[in-house]
Amino acid sequence: MTEYRFIFQYSLILFLIVFLLLKKINLLQAYVFALPFFGLDFNIGIRLTISQIILILINIQLIVQFVTSGNFNKLNINNNYFVIFIAYSVIITLFLSLFITQDVQSKFEGFFRTNGRFITQIIKWLLEFSVFYISIYYLKYKTDINKLIKVYLFGVFVIAILGIFQQVIYVSTGSDIFPLIRENNELRIAKEYDYFGLSMIRICSLGGEPRDLAMGLVVGFLLLQLVNNLKIFKLSYYSIFSIIILVAIIFTISSSALITLPILYLLKEILLFLYTKRPLSYSSILFAFVLISVIFLFSNSFSKIYEERVADREMLEDWDQPVVDFLSDNPKWIIFGSGLGNIHKLAYSHVNTDDFPYMENNIFESRIGYLYLISELGIIGFLLFCIAIIHTFYLSNTIFKVTKSHLLLLFVIISIVIFAGYMVRYFLFSSLILFLSVTNTIRINRIEIDPHSNSNNE
Repeated sequence: MTEYRFIFQYSLILFLIVFLLLKKINLLQAYVFALPFFGLDFNIGIRLTISQIILILINIQLIVQFVTSGNFNKLNINNNYFVIFIAYSVIITLFLSLFITQDVQSKFEGFFRTNGRFITQIIKWLLEFSVFYISIYYLKYKTDINKLIKVYLFGVFVIAILGIFQQVIYVSTGSDIFPLIRENNELRIAKEYDYFGLSMIRICSLGGEPRDLAMGLVVGFLLLQLVNNLKIFKLSYYSIFSIIILVAIIFTISSSALITLPILYLLKEILLFLYTKRPLSYSSILFAFVLISVIFLFSNSFSKIYEERVADREMLEDWDQPVVDFLSDNPKWIIFGSGLGNIHKLAYSHVNTDDFPYMENNIFESRIGYLYLISELGIIGFLLFCIAIIHTFYLSNTIFKVTKSHLLLLFVIISIVIFAGYMVRYFLFSSLILFLSVTNTIRINRIEIDPHSNSNNE
């Protein structure tokens, strides 16, 4: 069924190209639309998602523009703490990779899977953080940011619809139209579950692994709720969109989403109360409680899934355990880390290939945010990252106290919520950097709105 996957994949790419040519969207909006599509990737020597390829195009365009104009000041992200963190990340990775980890014996084959992997990881790292200066260039007015939010939510909605469609086709025909494709081009059908007497699968849509899709949907759901809570702009069919995204999250059967969504939703409600004195949404809490109760009361299948996917699982997953074991046996690496892209070489001897045969000769890194940062950049890198984020929140809060801008508040709250989620799930990194960059841009470009005006309901 890979032909259907490719049809949808290239149709989406064609859709983006046409809209770019017609100037219905710009490159930054194309990037945020593509962000949830983690499964839309290409191997050109290194694996790049469609969103990363768009970022490369934006950087080429802007750098050429700045060079020809002689105005290099626009390359500044106007956030010194993030500059320090990025510089540290690159310098410590270069030093460790060139002088320390080069001599580590590795079972991996290929330069970019072993001693040269740090090169591709530095490039990807710089690409992620380039969104800071890109946002400052592209986002000048509140209408720019409102459209960015709408395009992002539209991308989440599209990938959710495709995931539900994947489930419907599987239940009807037994065929998976979006099978996962391994690096060696082998197909992998998602695991099947019996649910309400139907054979169903963990959907992945075009979002990568089911957990990747699930976490992308969680971000979209929380952003949608905040836009509605703060009345950033008029939302048509808000309830329908929310239900569709929630259904898609349930179909992923992702333990990450099952655990983090209610926690992050509650954190969102608490932050809204602290900033606006808005009462906690008891109707939402009651609805969630009733929904969960009905599912548990009427579905033994769901109870079995919950036990397998959540209750009976270890705290550390397959990819995290060898990293923790390595750092426990070699605590000296905790200070500076191993450098971007090197932990798989150092920790491979701790991989349990008997229980997890798919990890053999497979590149890995921690999927827990704080553990990823510590293992790759050390406790120093982790602290620098946290300081940069806290400093951004501090500056934004100072401005919010004066302007009471709901647009700024939206990105402060979503950034805090996703930062909390990132600490336990690395998949949220790109979304976190995007929201932080917009928060930074609103402050730099002085994009403010009157929270009591209806003029922003576009």
